Amino acid sequence: MNIYNQKEAQVFSLIDDIFGEEKEKREPAFCVCGQCRLDVACYVLNRVEPRYVISERGVAHTEGHYQAKIQETADLAALIHEGIDRVSSQKRPDFPHTGEPKQRVEQRGMMFFPMIKGRVFNGNTFEPVCNIDVFLNIDSEPVEMVDPNWQNPCHIYDNSSGSFYFLPKPFKPGSSLLDDPVRFEILIDDLRFEPLRHFFSISPTGSPGGRPGLPVGRNNTVNTSGGYSTEDLYLFEK
Repeated sequence: MNIYNQKEAQVFSLIDDIFGEEKEKREPAFCVCGQCRLDVACYVLNRVEPRYVISERGVAHTEGHYQAKIQETADLAALIHEGIDRVSSQKRPDFPHTGEPKQRVEQRGMMFFPMIKGRVFNGNTFEPVCNIDVFLNIDSEPVEMVDPNWQNPCHIYDNSSGSFYFLPKPFKPGSSLLDDPVRFEILIDDLRFEPLRHFFSISPTGSPGGRPGLPVGRNNTVNTSGGYSTEDLYLFEK
């Protein structure tokens, strides 16, 4: 059984946003190298309570409380900036502070994908769609999940605000999945709506905490350690 720390995903997502914006500046106010990102993440994660889930329903339940999440995000952002100040004043002297830290492949040599998540809306009413199945496929075949707690298809329940979540099973190098990047398909085929097929690509990483490669496509966003978010998907009634 796999346990997923949702708070870790949220922290890494915010750090990537903050560091990404600073990196675009001509003269960044602080070091934006990969090692400093990890040091800031450690600073923050050592000061917040973890939030563990074991299935996509657990993620949907905790992410459904939007007002609380807004305040939580603001608190985490403040703590991240505090961590940036601390790390900037005590940078590692033995690290060049350029680029990304080298990733060490796990001893078992498995390749990993991030959690894949997204939301589905009714294209006519713009309301979240509920009580519908969402499939994650590769070459028209369902992707195997990391354990039975993660379902494919993922059923969107009434209280999940149209959100779906997948956590693909790791695979061994030499598999046909080793193509870089790997092309996934989101498939929704429900009698109430026109069929929807959405394609996107992700590169695997050599460790569970590694950073998946950037996706192919302009409208997708990446939380490089916390998960991959598809663009919002819209279904149109028949």
